[in-house]
Amino acid sequence: MYIFFTYLFSENQKVFFKVYLTSDSVAIAANQIIRFGKVQHNQGNSYNPQIGKFTAPVSGMYQFTFHLCVDKTQDAIYGLVHNGVVLTKGELFNPDQEVCFSHTEIIRVQVGDTVWVANVYGERAYNLFENEWHCNVFSGFLLQKL
Repeated sequence: MYIFFTYLFSENQKVFFKVYLTSDSVAIAANQIIRFGKVQHNQGNSYNPQIGKFTAPVSGMYQFTFHLCVDKTQDAIYGLVHNGVVLTKGELFNPDQEVCFSHTEIIRVQVGDTVWVANVYGERAYNLFENEWHCNVFSGFLLQKL
């Protein structure tokens, strides 16, 4: 059992990242990539905070998770995007208070593929709510090399 867990850690945990927003409120334009500018972890330098995209350094099965919080009275439609294809989409709205949502996706990714979170609603901008708790987070890691 020890050998199995050592293998998982040493072989599969070389690619991971966790990033979050850097300011209190961030305006996201229609069809804009959400650039999480504060990097907490970036093993393998696979996430680029300047463009907001993860680029796979190795082929494999990856898990990506994001958590977004929208200012009250804002209607947000967001998605996880893989090489320009929206994999999952969701909508956030609450007229009375900020509202948050999390989503996790496991996908097969090839070397050089890109993954990002974006406003996938082509007609409307919205504001993400942020505070000292770092509400808006994007993370990912390699589950298994292929």
